[in-house]
Amino acid sequence: MMKPPARQPAGNGGVLAAARWHRRLGIAAALVVAWLALTGIFLVHSDDLALDERAVGIGWLLDWYGIPPPDVAAYRVGDAWVVQAGERLYVNDRPVPGEYQELAGAVQFRDEVVAVAGSQLLLLSATGDLLEVLGEAHGVPGPIASIATEGSRLVVRTRGGEQYASTDLLAWRRAEAARAAWSEAAPAPDRLRERVAEHYRGQVLTLERLLLDLHSGRFFGALGVVIVDLAAIAFFVLAATGLWLWLARRPRNGRRR
Repeated sequence: MMKPPARQPAGNGGVLAAARWHRRLGIAAALVVAWLALTGIFLVHSDDLALDERAVGIGWLLDWYGIPPPDVAAYRVGDAWVVQAGERLYVNDRPVPGEYQELAGAVQFRDEVVAVAGSQLLLLSATGDLLEVLGEAHGVPGPIASIATEGSRLVVRTRGGEQYASTDLLAWRRAEAARAAWSEAAPAPDRLRERVAEHYRGQVLTLERLLLDLHSGRFFGALGVVIVDLAAIAFFVLAATGLWLWLARRPRNGRRR
């Protein structure tokens, strides 16, 4: 003869229902918890991993962030190109360290490439190595609007007129009606423009910023922030219901409710 099913103690239905919802909510929140934990671990060690120095150059990510291609200005010097994208300079597609004002020209001077940006003269090798930067502290007149060569001499055009540079580029004297070949901008090859633009855009977005946006949900826009907020509320509900279930199932007077 079969025994009838055991009757649940009075009031136990609410505990069972709460336990079921507790499990369901925990499963739903588990993925968000794992996501936050994983990104959080990397962010805690951001300095050790130098995440703020690691650039993300993935094209679709840059498009997602709305980072547009930069305006590119270029000057041809022999077989090389001196290119500016934003505040960055390149010799061909090799970046020059530092940030600079508007590129106003570049010429071949002896065995070096001399580029002018604002009140600075940049001495570069043909392969893009930055050899020296000369500014107003070195006697360079500025700001410089253009640069040229006249024979073996370097000449610049400023608001105060045209000036010749000494051989060591540390002394300047006024030039009267210099007959110089002034450097002029020219359209860079399409492939070079693409490589420079790709590198420049990649420097804007760092891995640290990407992880921060993923961790906070901002990467996915307003919906991502809402999901993270709901996950935070879910954590609180899980803690509260877990404590309540533990208290409700504690033995009382030697018996389990």
